[in-house]
Amino acid sequence: MKGLIETVLLLALYSLETNRRYTAVTFIDIAVRFATTMGLNSSIGSTFVPNPDLRKHRIRFWWSVYIIDRFLSSKIGLPLLICDADISINLPSDNIDLNSEDLSHHHQFVATIRLTKITGHISRSLFVRTLQRGIFLRRVDMVGEQLRQWQEKLPNHLKSDLNGLQGGGGRPQSAILLHLSLISSDPALLAQIMNVANACIHAARQSYGGLIQRWLNGDFHVFDYFYVQYPFSAAVILAIAGNLGRESSQEENDEFNLAAEFLQQLAQGGNFPVMDFYSHVQEIQSTLNMLPSDTSLQTALYRSEDISTESYNSRPWSCENDLAVPLASNAGPDAPAVDDVLLD
Repeated sequence: MKGLIETVLLLALYSLETNRRYTAVTFIDIAVRFATTMGLNSSIGSTFVPNPDLRKHRIRFWWSVYIIDRFLSSKIGLPLLICDADISINLPSDNIDLNSEDLSHHHQFVATIRLTKITGHISRSLFVRTLQRGIFLRRVDMVGEQLRQWQEKLPNHLKSDLNGLQGGGGRPQSAILLHLSLISSDPALLAQIMNVANACIHAARQSYGGLIQRWLNGDFHVFDYFYVQYPFSAAVILAIAGNLGRESSQEENDEFNLAAEFLQQLAQGGNFPVMDFYSHVQEIQSTLNMLPSDTSLQTALYRSEDISTESYNSRPWSCENDLAVPLASNAGPDAPAVDDVLLD
């Protein structure tokens, strides 16, 4: 059974690499169900599995399934397949042989697990279709604090990778993906308050620079769905930032135009999801071109005759609405499977 799950995981990763994301979701669903049927999500002591190496492999195997499920569900906007409350297995132990070739990326792996736990919390508490208890912005602040604590606990070599993505090309791609995952949430969520918005804009600019560096180094995965979603997320954030009337808005607007050209180039290369992303970018460009040259996006929102004070305060992003909850981000379960229709 374990060999079957490993094969299904490989098929899921291959599907992601070839932009068949809904096919990948199907494979991950199968892998999670098989893994839970085998009880891999439950902690088992040495009485049942005496071999310590086998226990370590079992732990790492489960968390590999968990990571792919969490990231893929959050990117596409699908419900999580298993709750953290149903998982009793421990994280991979730090008491390992760091010289072992199989465990050379142990720190990156553990950091990724912790990040995916936060990703699951975001999906359950923020991007849901039902009302949640408490103030929405307070939940946003809690998520932001979790992300800050996660980043502070990173090993030094991973911190340097995150702070210098535009440097040399020798940094591990796992560290790059850790950083890029920080901006995978809906930009509208992170723009509620200015201090969070500034952090979001900084992450978008840094991530876009890192992606361009990957492209120049020749290790950008052109047909990987995650890779092509990151520049789109960054482009949306830069489009908003470039029209807020900030001191750096012109630089951010220029970077948005460059990101749009980058997505256009990927779309012309036959990347079907990017074609969809780029169509949204074109709509954003058309909307921004309708703004007067001396008017920022923030000013235009307040001057709009279509948005009264009462209706504005009733919207999900209003600070006055304590129970405001946005709809799920990204494509929902009813969205057409463009990639599978065209590629499968």
